[in-house]
Amino acid sequence: MKKYFLPALLAVSLLGCKADLVVCTPDGGGTVTPPPATLTAFATQYGAISQQFSLTPGSGQTVTTAKGNRFAFTPSNFVRSDNRPLSTSPIKMAVREIMGKGDMVLSAMPTVDTNGQLLESAGEFQLLATQDNVPLRINDTTRVTFSTVPPAMLNSAQGMQLFVGGGSGTACFGWVPVPSSTLSSNGQQGFAGSVPGTLLNSGEGWINCDRFATIQTATPLAVTVAGSNVTIDNTGVFIVFEDLNAVMKVCGVNGSSTFTAARVPVGARVKVLTLRTDNGRLYYGKQSLTIAQNQTLTLTPTEANEADIVADIRGL
Repeated sequence: MKKYFLPALLAVSLLGCKADLVVCTPDGGGTVTPPPATLTAFATQYGAISQQFSLTPGSGQTVTTAKGNRFAFTPSNFVRSDNRPLSTSPIKMAVREIMGKGDMVLSAMPTVDTNGQLLESAGEFQLLATQDNVPLRINDTTRVTFSTVPPAMLNSAQGMQLFVGGGSGTACFGWVPVPSSTLSSNGQQGFAGSVPGTLLNSGEGWINCDRFATIQTATPLAVTVAGSNVTIDNTGVFIVFEDLNAVMKVCGVNGSSTFTAARVPVGARVKVLTLRTDNGRLYYGKQSLTIAQNQTLTLTPTEANEADIVADIRGL
């Protein structure tokens, strides 16, 4: 078992900067921006970027993302959330794509279903559209088609199916399988399929090409995060799988510093990491291990530089 911790790099003496201030001016002038105050803010700042596309209303069009994933829209795909007819203004389409484990952690978008079962992902995507600053929905009677590129790492492509977002309002995000969905090979080691508007809308625009990970024996994992003021808002715990394109977010409850995952594969090689933001400072810890029955673990995050944390996670 190996432990990895980033060095504490934030204790830098700055002229005119008191310990209780979160924004101060260094010798060279300018402003030191404080780190994100919550995990949600951290994911907003460092998660997968929103790629912007402009579509012509009433016209069928295809957008291609920076990584080469394609989404095709029909002339009748879009309806305004205020029930007014579409105007002639361009439709602004925002696409986020999450292909690897680093972005899964930074975006706080794990690969588990709403029952906590582990999934392996071939790509997570969010599609959101607006017109004249009014949110648009996908027409319930229409579908959006897509064709994906393969991620850099995928253990198996067998059994891939479509999932949609489980919605918000829970501490741990989960994916919902689309009944009878099938994904076909697109001839480029990626997948092709379509998603109905009803499901895309209910999942806040999120879709995922996934398969259920093969698990012979599952066990609970309890991770205790050492430190004061540990809450589910300022502390996150993630399990990153070495041999799968998969990440679990370990759930917690306020009032406890222990975070628990119910179904982790015994024998899996993983990195367990924690990120905490508190009083304008970031704390980070990571440990490598092979999961044993009834695994318990204590992580002691140390104060670390924001850029170093992000770089380490992106390298997962």
